Amino acid sequence: MKLFFLHIPKTGGASFHNYMSKNYYNSSSSIDIDGINNNNNIDCGRLVKTDFISGHFNFIDVEHMLCDYKFVTIFRNILDRCISWYRYSRACITSAVCVENKIISFEDMFNSTNAMNLKYVHNQMMWMLGNNVNLNKRNISEKECLIRAKENLHKFSDILFFDDLENNVNSFLVSNYKVVHGSFPHLNSTRKIDDPLWCDVELNDKIISKVQECNKYDIELYNYAKELKKNE
Repeated sequence: MKLFFLHIPKTGGASFHNYMSKNYYNSSSSIDIDGINNNNNIDCGRLVKTDFISGHFNFIDVEHMLCDYKFVTIFRNILDRCISWYRYSRACITSAVCVENKIISFEDMFNSTNAMNLKYVHNQMMWMLGNNVNLNKRNISEKECLIRAKENLHKFSDILFFDDLENNVNSFLVSNYKVVHGSFPHLNSTRKIDDPLWCDVELNDKIISKVQECNKYDIELYNYAKELKKNE
């Protein structure tokens, strides 16, 4: 089966890619590409010859591949995903795109006008599914994007959820591959809590309300996806 995994950042996607590459596709038939940040460096010729593609892509940029691939993605609770992005950005000491994030708090991240913050913790799931996550390439309103994102979810063969990822993955594998190879390992790519660079996040009602305000469309899309999963 030819599979396209649309990897929404901080949803357990690295674990899914590694597991699928190891157990169902070999190195020559799988590829992981950051399509959002490296559009000009993608070898499109190699993509269509690859059985398993995964990466950060805007759905509109790869929708034409629906005729050749089954599409799958992973959703995650919005608050948890934002916390994970914050910890990741704080831990990425060598990453130029994360420099500003290292000197602000979790709450301040939602007040920042830094492009990376606006891109990754302000309705990112909706923009990836409905239009374009890059700010300067968006060409529709938020409400219109939400409508398109909901419509596009119906084009996916499966939607997995981080909060029950192992069971979701196992069901997906049984349905499509008829076999499960061992337990699904969740690899945490962010530094562990015993690392001195780890940053904890203290939450209160004010912070939670701010996250919800900045991601109200992602929350609606997440709940819509949950309903789709329940009724499939």
